[in-house]
Amino acid sequence: MIQHDVRIIPNPAMGSVQFDIGYATRATILIYNGQGILIDQLYLEGSKQTDISTYSAGVYTVKVICTDGEVFTEKLVVL
Repeated sequence: MIQHDVRIIPNPAMGSVQFDIGYATRATILIYNGQGILIDQLYLEGSKQTDISTYSAGVYTVKVICTDGEVFTEKLVVL
């Protein structure tokens, strides 16, 4: 199994972020607000620039589910 390097750039962020999982791997990204409610779902291959300008300021949980079964959880801080 390939070890993926999950990056959220920039973090903290305002306006937009880039999700980068490398290796051209396909993945589903689930974004949860501070109350644990799913607010966004994205699909990507490799990397993707995403508009977050409608997100309220706060800390979000980003769950990345790769097609090879690996799952990663990261925090995203929106200013």
